[in-house]
Amino acid sequence: MTTMCEINGEVAAFAICVPNFNKVLKEWQQNTGFSKITKAIKAYFKMDDCRMLMLGVHPEHRGRGLELLVVNEIIEKCVKKGWHKAE
Repeated sequence: MTTMCEINGEVAAFAICVPNFNKVLKEWQQNTGFSKITKAIKAYFKMDDCRMLMLGVHPEHRGRGLELLVVNEIIEKCVKKGWHKAE
């Protein structure tokens, strides 16, 4: 999921957030056989957190609070998806 803030038609700030697949990978690594697949799928559908991979503000636009705008937008999108925790 991404969000951007544009000023005069140019990107001034952006953020990229993805689901946190660590819980799915943990289930995948801890189990064997058919239970490996079923537990990983269950973990995928129970996913309730995300990770912000990137957050950037163009140097010309720093100090204006644009990072707060894009982070707030990402938070709103995450809550709509059912993700209530973030890293």
